[in-house]
Amino acid sequence: MDIEGIDVAVMYGTRGRQVLSHDILPPDYAAALARAYNNWTYDYCAHNPMRLKFAGQVAMHDIPSAVTEARRCVTELGAVAIIGTPNPVNGQHLHDEACEPLWAEIERLGVPIGFHPTGESSPRDDAGRRYVGHANFHPIAHAIRNPVELMSAIASMTTGGVLERYPGLRCAFLEGTVGWLYWWLWRLDDQW
Repeated sequence: MDIEGIDVAVMYGTRGRQVLSHDILPPDYAAALARAYNNWTYDYCAHNPMRLKFAGQVAMHDIPSAVTEARRCVTELGAVAIIGTPNPVNGQHLHDEACEPLWAEIERLGVPIGFHPTGESSPRDDAGRRYVGHANFHPIAHAIRNPVELMSAIASMTTGGVLERYPGLRCAFLEGTVGWLYWWLWRLDDQW
């Protein structure tokens, strides 16, 4: 960090998100994995807490457990954000009514929620999954997955009404570039 001139880093763990995006995980197991990952990340950042911060991970398999973990991460472990996958888990979209308690709690906690694609083709509802086994699968799937999954998350949070219901909720849509953003917001508005 010193060499690169970085004063503070926020850890957004890739492997934790990849594991937590699997539909097949039992909800209590997914919640335990999120807790374990967050405990590990807290311990890692404790080596230099002024410079190393982290985003707490939540498992969307059981929203009450996700609410509890988000609260614990922020109030007990000092997380500065919450990280989630833009992919639906078990068919549940970000704008579904079941997710409302999580958005309310994150808004109340005053931290942003960051959405970052998983880099995994194993979730059932993954934009890159259709290219598994094809030549150049990895670059095609990665090029498609990141912006398309984030476009879906933005659609849920805006057109799905989440940000209207929770105007203090701050969101980050990460690692999908933004060249498409103007067009996508126009398209969503046009369809609305």
